[in-house]
Amino acid sequence: MTRDEVKAILGVTLAVMARLASKTRTKADDLMVIILKVNQDRLTDAILSLLQNPEQPPTDEQIAQALAAVGIHV
Repeated sequence: MTRDEVKAILGVTLAVMARLASKTRTKADDLMVIILKVNQDRLTDAILSLLQNPEQPPTDEQIAQALAAVGIHV
């Protein structure tokens, strides 16, 4: 996948999450959507790095490492 493809898919996913959050309207949902949107470029880079690994699906550790590599610590 290219960066543009990952970014488009992530954008759609975030839009769906925002729509779901608007139906439940909890502050936690709204906050999570905001955090994800602000970090969309970082998440795109993390997803791209995970897709480069031939072993799929990635493990929890691989996901945490990919996120840490782009400055998101879990």
